[in-house]
Amino acid sequence: MKQLRSTFPKVVLAVLVPVVFLVVIEGCLRIFGFGYPSQVFLKNEGTIRNNPAFTFRHFPWSMARPMLPVKFSAEKPDGTIRIFVLGGSAAQGFPGSEFGIGRQLELMLEKAYPNRKIEVINAAITAINSHVVLEIARSCLQYKPDFLVLYLGNNEVVGPYGPGTVLAEFSRNLTFIRINSLLKSTRIFQLLSLAMRAHKPPSGGWRGMQMFLQNTVPLNDPRLQLSYRHLEANLRDILKLSKSNGCTAIFSTIGVNLFDQPPFASVNDTILAGKQRESWRKYFREGSDHYAAGEFREAVSSLVAANQIDDGYAESYYMLGRSYLEQGEEELAREAVDRSRDLDALRFRSDSNINAIIRKIAIDGSGEYAGLVDSARVLANHPKSVQGIPGDAFFYDHVHLSFLGNNVVARALTKEIIDRIGDVLINLPDVEETARQLAFTQWDQLGLLELLANSLLNKPPFTNQLGYAKQHGLRKRKIVQLGRVIDSGAMNDITETYKEALLRRPEDRHLKFRFGLLLNRIGDRTGASDVLRSLIAEYPHDREARMALSSIASEKGEFTEARRHLQAALESNPYAIELRTEFVHFLYKQMKLSEAERYAAELISDHPEDPDARFGYGLVLKKVGKIDRAIEQFRKTVQIDSGHVEARRQIILIFRDAENLDAAIGEAQKWIKVKAISAIGHDLLADLFRERKQFRDAAVHYECAIKLDPDFVVARSKYVQLMARQKRINTAIRLLRQQVRVDPHILEGYSILGLALDIAGRRNEAAETLREGLELDSGNVKMLRELAWNLATTRDAQTRNGAEAVRFAQMMVKRFPENADFLHVLAAAQAENGEFAKAVETARKGLKLAEAERNGDLAEMILHCIGQYKKGRSIRSN
Repeated sequence: MKQLRSTFPKVVLAVLVPVVFLVVIEGCLRIFGFGYPSQVFLKNEGTIRNNPAFTFRHFPWSMARPMLPVKFSAEKPDGTIRIFVLGGSAAQGFPGSEFGIGRQLELMLEKAYPNRKIEVINAAITAINSHVVLEIARSCLQYKPDFLVLYLGNNEVVGPYGPGTVLAEFSRNLTFIRINSLLKSTRIFQLLSLAMRAHKPPSGGWRGMQMFLQNTVPLNDPRLQLSYRHLEANLRDILKLSKSNGCTAIFSTIGVNLFDQPPFASVNDTILAGKQRESWRKYFREGSDHYAAGEFREAVSSLVAANQIDDGYAESYYMLGRSYLEQGEEELAREAVDRSRDLDALRFRSDSNINAIIRKIAIDGSGEYAGLVDSARVLANHPKSVQGIPGDAFFYDHVHLSFLGNNVVARALTKEIIDRIGDVLINLPDVEETARQLAFTQWDQLGLLELLANSLLNKPPFTNQLGYAKQHGLRKRKIVQLGRVIDSGAMNDITETYKEALLRRPEDRHLKFRFGLLLNRIGDRTGASDVLRSLIAEYPHDREARMALSSIASEKGEFTEARRHLQAALESNPYAIELRTEFVHFLYKQMKLSEAERYAAELISDHPEDPDARFGYGLVLKKVGKIDRAIEQFRKTVQIDSGHVEARRQIILIFRDAENLDAAIGEAQKWIKVKAISAIGHDLLADLFRERKQFRDAAVHYECAIKLDPDFVVARSKYVQLMARQKRINTAIRLLRQQVRVDPHILEGYSILGLALDIAGRRNEAAETLREGLELDSGNVKMLRELAWNLATTRDAQTRNGAEAVRFAQMMVKRFPENADFLHVLAAAQAENGEFAKAVETARKGLKLAEAERNGDLAEMILHCIGQYKKGRSIRSN
């Protein structure tokens, strides 16, 4: 006992001294202003804003995902219904948070309770899971919300601390995860991170889903069960916190795209070997072939046999489900695609176990402080689901909801909240009215589709999915079709829609931001700048608004202003590699090459494995004439990211510009060996062969390009030109005709086939082909132009038709009244129709425009035609 008494003070001292020492250091660091605040929100004079640095605790600093800008009063005003939306990117509303769940929920509740202030605060953050959401929920509850809406589950495995993550190391111990997060909030941890360069990972910035390709987690991985248990514990703690603060937690299950999104990664059972593996391969290969050929009965037979050998291959179940559906076996189809999702080893979609846990938590805690909205089932039961299987009607990709998808989920959440508040009986606005109120226009839809197609869906793991090429082609066509609608004069109506929406909601941050972008799109850069400046006056950390202002200022030649906004965006996260890379490009464009070179060198020193940083450095080195070093950077870019098209293109262009065609061709041939499906690689190789006058080789590779990507319009046009010059145009016509027969909706398929027939002198066939094309795409100006010119100028009297030529030409001129070539065609049509005075007047307008554009060839042609019209002669052309 005596010994214990003498030992105890020593133990206490041994523990207390280090603790006190650390507390003193922490205090000193805070007093001297070192580091960043780590809490979720920042308070200033009664106003709460999001803290851009909060996620530094859970991400490498250079790739930390911020919360969207939020601003609300610390004290909830009387009569206000305050709601926080929590979750990952799907809850946030990616790719268009302006139209996400939170926005539509707010609009519907405003309609239901016009006499009450509605606050729906979007506190969701891309790539986070329940570990991080618990911390955010704890902070939100300080501000007396009436409801927490939880839409999370997609990132449970791949988010911070999950078994499939690259963001924060997986841990089996939930207590350790929470202590670790707490320690990371300290200034001491920040100091250590800086000292050890932990804030500068070699891989650099955020590269989206392709960062996770090596982190597969099969269904039988024991770590998966741990992540399920962590989710359940975190959700229970959120519910407990909500109850203790008098707030209702609304838990939502997660809808995912089951019909149109095949699994990202399929893995075989590791115990398969020898004859079993060979048998499985045989049945799976047969099933895949039957599925591709549309032989669904045979596909079912082979795939069932494959699954009996290996019951864990996700892609097999996906094809089986789709095949069952074609056979009318709807229940079996639903079971198969559900299992395919659960087996997907790249776990970017909430699975059935996660949704079961969400239901369990909500039902166990049901009552005043817990509610369940089963969004997964609501989407499945919607009329636009395919026999109960949700697909592209509700999703832009695998999990991110389309406008309709967000509307369906928001409507279900609104009804749950109204049931709990009561005192209202109202018909909620339908999806069209919601779109009008939020100014969701065709221009917005086009922007979101382009963003996804160019920054997410054209990269792994999407490019590895079954049927990717076909899906990618359909997306591109949709983008082109929407673009045509907008180019045809829809922008005036779209602008009015925005103005009306802003009259109703003048302080709406989202509307202001989108309206600023719209004004820039229609050429009103001053108006756009004014709108965006008013936005950052309220939200100084709005990174997107800052970047937009920087871009507009650059376009206006106001480079000092552009730089100021770019640097202000960097202040929110000076380690954000995408912003630092953008700064390199800014310096490059402004020809501040010495500064750009220094900055880019520092960037790749910090992040040597970031492909975009390497590429930017290569561009700068090329510009300053350090060609060998530029090639080295481009090669390193390709080593890191074999799909980096621009880096490969730059290497080829450097050799071509140096007149070293052999080396350029060698590089292009390497490209198509590594990535045989690269239509762009084949197109570049064809260009090089054409330059070297190896025309047959060029034709072979143009053919490869348009077979790999039938919508590759530029390659198709170059192919026709080459074959015409080689007097092989009829060979080209056979291929082009075969392709439009197989797929009549190929982009510019009919217009280029019509042009080829016209070049071949087969003008009657050309006219018929163009008419067929216009039946499918009546607004296609290329076909209108070719057909009008053909009908007006052909030497074949039976084909010529002046009145019809005028009608087609007027359709395109109505849409593009300032197009010199279109006016030239209309004039030729008017002349053929006997309207020579009109033809002269129209041609003169075209001549004036052609001269203003310095298009000498067109101006000379129009001038010649005016002389013919004055003599009362029509134009005849071959």
